[in-house]
Parts: sequence; C-alpha cells; structure tokens
Amino acid sequence: SHVPHGELIEPQGPANTIAFNYNADVGHAAFQEEQYFCRDECNILIPKKEYSHPLVQIFISACIRKEAWRWNTNRLMTPNKIRNTRSMIHIPVKKNGKIDVKGIKKAMKKLPFNSRVLNRPLWYHRLKILFFGV
Repeated sequence: SHVPHGELIEPQGPANTIAFNYNADVGHAAFQEEQYFCRDECNILIPKKEYSHPLVQIFISACIRKEAWRWNTNRLMTPNKIRNTRSMIHIPVKKNGKIDVKGIKKAMKKLPFNSRVLNRPLWYHRLKILFFGV
C-alpha cells in the first residue's frame, strides 16, 4: 500500500529473529538483531527461547544459506515446503536429538572477528560490503 510522504511506518519484522527470502533471492537468510522492514516474500523465523542467542541464530542463518542451492525460482522455498522438508538444514545435535546450543556457541566464539559481529548491527556489515567491497 501507498504511504503518504512524510508519514512514518513501523517495521513489521520483530527484533532477534531470522528473516529469509523465499522468492527473489531464494534461500538468503539473515539474523536481524533489531526491528526491520521486509517484503511479503520474506519469512520470519521466531526462535524458541533456548535458541534465541545471537550466535545460535547467526549459525542457523548460515546453515539456511548453505542449503539455498536446493531452491530456485521454479522451486520456491515456501513455508509449507519448509515444514514438509525433513533435511532442510544440518545442525549439530546432542544424543537426545536436541540442538547442541553450547556446542554452536563454542564453535562460533572460535571464529575470527566474532566479537565484531555481535557488537555491530548486521546491516552495517552488508552496507559496508555493498558500498566498499570490504
């Protein structure tokens, strides 16, 4: 819908969620630390409390992007297909079948520059890459 000039609109994406595109840029997923705007071609994943740590969500976002090759414009990543796909992403689990949150956090903390990722909004990194190629 049209928004009159000068009128503010509220972001529809809640903070601390994963947004992923299922149409134009199929399979792109990103952890969103702050509220955000997204198009109707965007799915919003709201994590359970035990998976809400930013490092876990960044890891899950990367896992979704890694599996993006399975999807294309002829085979869209719709919510129904995602629910019915058993092996969409591969993540570490414990023997009891639950996601290994401690293991994910430990692995993510070992990555170089992990403190920078957590201390700057992700849009900053994307804009920096877009405009400066860094």
